[in-house]
Amino acid sequence: MEELIKTAKIYYGSSPAVRDAAHKFFEDMDHDKDGKVSLHEFLEFMKQEGHTKMSSRDFFKTLNRKGSRTLDFTEVLTLFYIIQSGRPFCHGCDVFVAGTYFTCSKCYKSDNNNNNVISLCPKCFEKGLYTHSHERNQFLDNYALLALKKKRGIAWAWTHSIQQHQVQPTSSKVAASTSNATNAIVPYAPPHHGGGHKWKLAFQAMRLAVSTASLVSTIM
Repeated sequence: MEELIKTAKIYYGSSPAVRDAAHKFFEDMDHDKDGKVSLHEFLEFMKQEGHTKMSSRDFFKTLNRKGSRTLDFTEVLTLFYIIQSGRPFCHGCDVFVAGTYFTCSKCYKSDNNNNNVISLCPKCFEKGLYTHSHERNQFLDNYALLALKKKRGIAWAWTHSIQQHQVQPTSSKVAASTSNATNAIVPYAPPHHGGGHKWKLAFQAMRLAVSTASLVSTIM
């Protein structure tokens, strides 16, 4: 968990947009505005937003590194990062995996939304404490999976570049539309104004800021 906390702090310091989004997220969890997030506030928020795996006293204790009865800003910031980065719960033992985990690469490739992708903690993977239709050799740890995704992305970009040179748009409007769709750093998603959950807008800002920071760090 300490590594996740350090990583969350790094992203927090990457840009004003990330800092603003993180503070907004914290403020929306802190219903009574006392500067802390109680177990009750935490559970209510997580259930309301559909994070059922995280909506538990045990996960609250995992975040609460100081052992107090409330979460401070840094702990909520870490929660924000965990949600954003998609850290999994083990499909074998249902424990939150803070470090290395193993994912079925075949499921990951075929499921665009990653809703049904199985991930396992090292212990469950090593001992075979899981049931899955795909072979064991289809599993990769999260770092190897990232490397594989990068290779596939390079291959796609190369193929797409060739196709763009082969097929030219028939009008300037089509060309502009194609350029906007393929060159955007983050696909535009119109904000949803229903429900009154302002933190979702902050969450979108966090995604944009983190994606931009990652792109800049990669280039530099």
